[in-house]
Amino acid sequence: MKNKMKNVPFYVVRGNNDKEWAKDIPETLEFELNYVKFFLVHNKKDIPEDLPSVVQKICVGMDKGQTVEQMAKKMGIDPVL
Repeated sequence: MKNKMKNVPFYVVRGNNDKEWAKDIPETLEFELNYVKFFLVHNKKDIPEDLPSVVQKICVGMDKGQTVEQMAKKMGIDPVL
């Protein structure tokens, strides 16, 4: 996938319906924005129990509604883009 917006961070993980074209897209991703450490995953069931303690926010994309909840003792966000 290509980011068409210049100077805007763009992060993506593979979802359950992604096929062969997405084989090189990771299933999970850790990244940092403005000194906040994020963990990105499609399905919250795939959040590892041994998630690094430095992770502050978890973003998931599986649910179909916007939610903010506690996941793995972190703030979980489902933004529904």
